[in-house]
Amino acid sequence: MSAPVSPSPALPRGPAGWPEHPHADAAEEVRAWLVTARGGAPFLSASDGRKLADWLEGGVGVRDLLRAIDETSAHRRAKRLRQAFGLHAIEPALRRVQRGPPAARVTRTTATPPPDGLPWPDSAPLVAELQAFASQSGDAAAVLHLSRRIREFFDATWVSLASAHAVLLADALEELGDVAEQLDADTRDALCEEYARERVRARYPELRSGGLLG
Repeated sequence: MSAPVSPSPALPRGPAGWPEHPHADAAEEVRAWLVTARGGAPFLSASDGRKLADWLEGGVGVRDLLRAIDETSAHRRAKRLRQAFGLHAIEPALRRVQRGPPAARVTRTTATPPPDGLPWPDSAPLVAELQAFASQSGDAAAVLHLSRRIREFFDATWVSLASAHAVLLADALEELGDVAEQLDADTRDALCEEYARERVRARYPELRSGGLLG
C-alpha cells in the first residue's frame, strides 16, 4: 500500500502560520483517490499537479474529478490500457461527466466480478454512517468527508487482503493476456496492481463515486 505524502507541489500548504491554499484539501483528496485507484507512486507529476490546480481554480468540482477517475479506472481495466494512469488520462471521462445529466453519470464497471472466497470486509457499517452525509453531497465539505471515509475504507480493504494479493495480482496478469508480453517488468507490475485494485473496488459499487457521492 502506498504511504501518505504531502499534498501536490502545485498547491502547497506553505510554511507554518501561513494561510493554506484554498484548494489544498480538495487537491489532496483528488491525489489520494487517484493513488487508491492505481497504487504505485504516491504523488502527482509536475504536469498533473498544474492540471489539477487549473481545474480546481477554474471551478471543477471534486465530485466530478473523483467520478472521472473511477470511470477511467474501470475503462482502463476493460480495455487493458497500458499508458501511465495520471490525471491527464481522465480528461475524456471528465468531459463526459461535466456535460451529462446527473442520471447518466454512472461509473462504468467491468463485467468480471471480484473473486469469491476472500475475506471481504463488510461495508454496511460505513454505508450506514455515510447515509446522513449523502443527502448533503452538494456541499463541498460533505463531499470531502464522504470521499475521505470511502477512500480510507478501500485503502484498509487492500491492506486486509494482503494474504490474497498474490491471487489478485495473478488474476490481473491473466486479464492482461498477451499485452503483458509487450511490457517491461515495472510497467507490467504497475498495471497488475492497478487492475487488482480496480477489481477490489468493483466489489463495493455503492462506495464508488457514482454511489454515495452522487
